[in-house]
Amino acid sequence: MCEEVIRLIGLFRKGLVCSLVVLFVFSSLSLNISGSFKDVDQKKCFESISVDPGDDVSIACYSFGRSGMRKHEVVLSYDDADLIFEKFEELKYKITHCPFNEETQELKLEFIDLLEENCVIPSGLYEDDLISLLNPRWFKRLLNKQDFSGRKSIFGMANGGSATAFLCSIASGGLGWVFPPLMIPRPRFATAWYGYGMTETSISELYTLRGFFAVGQHLGLSAGFVGMGLAFAFPGVQPIYGLIGYAFIAGVFGPADIYWYPLNSPPVISEEDPVDGSEGVPLSLSELSFRISDDDGDLMSYSVTTSPDVGSGSGNLKPDGTYSVSISGLQGLTQYTWNVEVSDGKDTSVSSFSFLTEAAGPIVSNPSPENGATDVSVNLSQLSFHLKDLQGDLMDYTVETSPDIGSGSSSGVGDGTYTTSWNGNGGEMNMNNYYDHFGVNETIIREVMAEALSRGGDYTDVYFQHQIA
Repeated sequence: MCEEVIRLIGLFRKGLVCSLVVLFVFSSLSLNISGSFKDVDQKKCFESISVDPGDDVSIACYSFGRSGMRKHEVVLSYDDADLIFEKFEELKYKITHCPFNEETQELKLEFIDLLEENCVIPSGLYEDDLISLLNPRWFKRLLNKQDFSGRKSIFGMANGGSATAFLCSIASGGLGWVFPPLMIPRPRFATAWYGYGMTETSISELYTLRGFFAVGQHLGLSAGFVGMGLAFAFPGVQPIYGLIGYAFIAGVFGPADIYWYPLNSPPVISEEDPVDGSEGVPLSLSELSFRISDDDGDLMSYSVTTSPDVGSGSGNLKPDGTYSVSISGLQGLTQYTWNVEVSDGKDTSVSSFSFLTEAAGPIVSNPSPENGATDVSVNLSQLSFHLKDLQGDLMDYTVETSPDIGSGSSSGVGDGTYTTSWNGNGGEMNMNNYYDHFGVNETIIREVMAEALSRGGDYTDVYFQHQIA
């Protein structure tokens, strides 16, 4: 018969220390249905057993105390028993990974209500007893002392791969083996263990209190180990093992989910130069710089890329500090983006920055008259404009007009304001230039005036300052 045991330990009531062990005995989940244990995979045995949902399931709850052991047994439908078990699995996960979450607290109450509804709790035990069991005094003190609002877990996000710790304590157990298979408390140069799917390992550094949990299949190695260990096997069943002790260095490797405690602080990228969004950045810029820091003191690795590509760079195992990457070949009036990626081995931070370069050629500004100006005096004697070269180079310029009213040029000039004089007739503009430019002639003017006079207009005050040729 396959039995699933849920142990709830630590009830303190009326001065007597007792413990409550709830045994979920799924009598219908018999090995006779699906064969021997050798057919069971790395998952829990009942997950691979075919069961008729119409069968009843017997659940026995035992309470232990100074007065002895009491047994309370109920028979439930398969659906009710399965619901209790699924709720317990969910609660177990929540308590392990996010004990302070509001959802976890609500799930505790739902689980207790479910046990009460199905009369699983033995007589003499009440809801408050179970609540105090799930929320011991140390848990309440910790919950009140710290603000965990908004946190989904006190552990870092799960990630596969590897993790190591120094001067640490180790506790590991589940389906698997340990080498050597029997260890008594004495120093050992090295110890190894391997866990299948149902395996958990806890490793915590003694001097920093940082550590991690590895859940699932993984290989564990330690050096300078002092502790106890045991591996044991039953016929036809995968071996089980347990390990506890201390080590100079220990690590896990494999596809297991790894949860770090406390929450890891990801690297911070700051003090970028050029500042994000900068404009008019000199074409002579030869490097990009930035600062990286990690609140946990972890060493970091970084990489930098640019677009368009003007340079890149990387560094490994760097402490807090300012680092730079060389660039070259900047083009004028071009938008560049550079990306910085930093990892501390647990979390990765990525930041993108951009800048706009200065113009590569001379800049012409402040024309007089302004571009598009109207009603410009015919007595205007010169044109003016300002020249500037951001790279400080000397410049050559040429001025032309159309229609031709003047021109000018100069070579080897620096930043400054320059003028060009008119080539007019007695200082007046040659109006014929305008007439010719717009295709106006004497015939058109006479036709327009005749049409206006025929409509009763009085144009005796109309005159021309320039004789039409």
